[in-house]
Amino acid sequence: MQIKPKHVQINPNFIGREFEQYRLEQICSEARAKILVVYGRRRIGKTELLEQVFKDRNILKFEGIENAPAKEQMAHVMWQFAEYAQEPLLAKYMPINWADLFKIIAEKTTNGKWTIYLEEMQWLANYNNKLIAELKYVWDNYFRHNKDLILIICGSSPSFIINNVLRSKALHNRSQHELHLKELNPIDSKKLLNYNSIREVMDAFLAIGGIPEYLIRLNGHSSVLLSISNNSFIEDSFFAKEHDRIFASSFASHTHYKQIIEY
Repeated sequence: MQIKPKHVQINPNFIGREFEQYRLEQICSEARAKILVVYGRRRIGKTELLEQVFKDRNILKFEGIENAPAKEQMAHVMWQFAEYAQEPLLAKYMPINWADLFKIIAEKTTNGKWTIYLEEMQWLANYNNKLIAELKYVWDNYFRHNKDLILIICGSSPSFIINNVLRSKALHNRSQHELHLKELNPIDSKKLLNYNSIREVMDAFLAIGGIPEYLIRLNGHSSVLLSISNNSFIEDSFFAKEHDRIFASSFASHTHYKQIIEY
């Protein structure tokens, strides 16, 4: 079985994050298997940063499904792995549990520079600790024996990542590194905008912050004010629906928070 990892193209427009890139490169240079925990709010640029830094490695990226039970999550991960392995029959195999699933992946990544990238961990884990506990077993007995392997646990729900991963006794002291990705600073934010006026740049930064995806959305109009208006007050526009997506990834079933914002 030949594994065909995810192909990542170089993004010539990727800017900023120099400190974060330096940290990730330092972590990558360690001569042992590593666990990297990355978290930050939705749209902050976690995936773009990780894929650009690790693009020369063999990346196997597995994404969770919003509001899906454990069996459906495992079936989806197996389907993704079958795509990488170019083996359709794998997609029909239903793992007994997460340990069984991760063991299958570990057995195919025993040698070489592999990056196992678990994205939206809060969805994969269905907001409980069982996945983390079973991942610990496979890490101790399989993954960690490949000194060139990096396991990335990534999520856009900081509370889940902090409480269920970083504070978990299961993964404590297991070559673990933490990266909390925050907003771009005003200087890097300016590089993403097509406006030369410092006033326009500051209006954008003060209105929506240094969120890369949001800043890019403001390009294409004659002014920042017009861009924000078109993206906010037209029916079904990007910002008009964004709070739904933020709550889905960050707050799960905390409906009272959403009701406050809507009010």
